[in-house]
Amino acid sequence: MSQHSDHPPTEDTSTRPVQANAAPADTKADPEPDAKIDWPNVAIRHGPAVVAFGLITVFGLVADLWSKHAVFEALLNDPAVEAEVRQRDLPDKITTAETFKHLRVQQDVLWGGKVRFHLSTNPGVVFGWSMPPIVVSVVSILTIGLVFLFFAVGDRRAWSMHIGLACIMAGALGNLYDRLFGAVHVPGFEAPITNQVRDFIDLSGIQVWGFSYDYIFNIADVLLVIGVLLLIVNWWTFRKQVKARTKAA
Repeated sequence: MSQHSDHPPTEDTSTRPVQANAAPADTKADPEPDAKIDWPNVAIRHGPAVVAFGLITVFGLVADLWSKHAVFEALLNDPAVEAEVRQRDLPDKITTAETFKHLRVQQDVLWGGKVRFHLSTNPGVVFGWSMPPIVVSVVSILTIGLVFLFFAVGDRRAWSMHIGLACIMAGALGNLYDRLFGAVHVPGFEAPITNQVRDFIDLSGIQVWGFSYDYIFNIADVLLVIGVLLLIVNWWTFRKQVKARTKAA
C-alpha cells in the first residue's frame, strides 16, 4: 500500500535511458576535416593539376636524360680519353666499371674549374652507398608508385605539393632508367658500363666556410632535393594553417 499525497505525481526518471558519453554541444564528434580526403577536390580529378604534374615530370625527366647523354658523349668522344686508356693499358688491369676511378674525365665549366663536369657512375644509391641492384630498383618503383598516389589523392589546390611530387617523380624515373637500361661505352673497352647511374656535376671546388660537397651528382639528384624541400615547405605551411584554424575555432 502506497501513501496518498495531494501533490501531483512526480516523473520517475529512474527508467529513462541515459545517453552515454554525450559530447558537449560545442565539441565535434567527427575527425578534423583536414584529416579526410576531399574526394570531389582530389588532384587526379582536376585536369589542370594533372597536366601540370605531367608536364613538370616529363620536362624534368628529359632534362636529366638529355644532360647525361650530352655530357658523357662530348667528354668520352675526346681522342685523349682513348689514348690515355691505351697508354696506361687499363683494360688489362681493371674492369670497365672501375674506369672512372682511374681516369679523371672532366671539363671545367665555370669559375676557373670550381664548377666542372666530372664523369662518374654509381652502382648504389645516394652518396655511393652500396646496395643490391634489385633492391634499389624495387625501392625506386615503389617510390614512384607512392609519389603518384600522394599526388592523385592530394588537394587539387596544393600546387607547391604537386610541383614537389613531380620533381621527385622525374628524378626517380631518371635514375631508374639508368639502373635498368643505362650503358656507358668507354673508348678502349669492349664491354660497356651497364645498370649504373650516370653522374657528372662536380662542385667540390666550391668551399663555404671551409666545407665542400665532394660527391658527384646529376640533374635527377637536383630534382629529388628540390622536390623534398618543396614537400617540407608545404607540410610546414599546412601545419601553420591547421593551428591557425584551431585557435580561431
